[in-house]
Amino acid sequence: MTFLVVGGGVIGLSCALHVRAAFPNLRVVIVDSPTKPGIASRAAAGMLAPYAEFEEDSTLFRLAIESLEYYPRFLERFCNGGPRIDDCKVLIPADNDQASRAERIEEFASRHSKTQWLNANDLRRMEPSLAIDTALGVEGGIINPRHLH
Repeated sequence: MTFLVVGGGVIGLSCALHVRAAFPNLRVVIVDSPTKPGIASRAAAGMLAPYAEFEEDSTLFRLAIESLEYYPRFLERFCNGGPRIDDCKVLIPADNDQASRAERIEEFASRHSKTQWLNANDLRRMEPSLAIDTALGVEGGIINPRHLH
């Protein structure tokens, strides 16, 4: 029997590794572009920050939280010496019409991560070019997706 994985990016390769580990006798075939394999992974796969795209508590959001928590074990299991998570702060704009979204994010983020409200002075110190005066800072992580891939 053969298990087909469409896509040789970080997610496709991770699926292939997990399937192979669970079913060692199963043949795993990965299909991807011959000229640009794993192309999406090289752009956006390095962000491990579930709150950046958060809109509401959902199954997808909880999966993102679990994925962030699982990453160190993933490295130990499949990528010894792979890229470690560099801690970072994800800034969620909270000016004007974005304030209620930031407050909802804080309500959920504070259950899993450290949060901090930042004023204009804090923001200019961290990111001088930002044009917002209030933001929620949420702990997140980033990896080098090329190194992981």
